[in-house]
Amino acid sequence: MKEIHLTFPNMPQNKANQLAQELLGYLNTNTTEKGSITKEKDNTQDFGATLVLVLGTGSAIALARGIADWMRKKPETAITVKTKDGEVVVQNVRSGNAREVLETALKGLNENVN
Repeated sequence: MKEIHLTFPNMPQNKANQLAQELLGYLNTNTTEKGSITKEKDNTQDFGATLVLVLGTGSAIALARGIADWMRKKPETAITVKTKDGEVVVQNVRSGNAREVLETALKGLNENVN
C-alpha cells in the first residue's frame, strides 16, 4: 500500500479546505478510492486541507483519471501530489492534458505498490 497526500498550493486555507472536501466527495462517488482529510498543522482550527489516500495495487492510474476528471471542472486549481518518494505539482494544465499529466506523475506508484 502506498499513501499519497494531495494539497492545494497557493490557495487560502478556507478555499483549500473546500477543494479537499469537493475532491474527496468526487473520488468517493466516482472511483473506488477512499480517503480522508487531515490538517497540515495541528495547531489550527481549520477542518483540514490535505486529502490522504492509500493506494492498492493498480489503483494509481485510476486515481489519476479521477483527479483529472475533477480538475476539468476546476481548471484554475493546482494540486500537489506528495508521497514519501517526492512530490509533483500539477498546475496550468489544459483539461485535455490533465489525465495524461497525472498518469505520468503517478505512474511510478503503480510499480512501487506492495
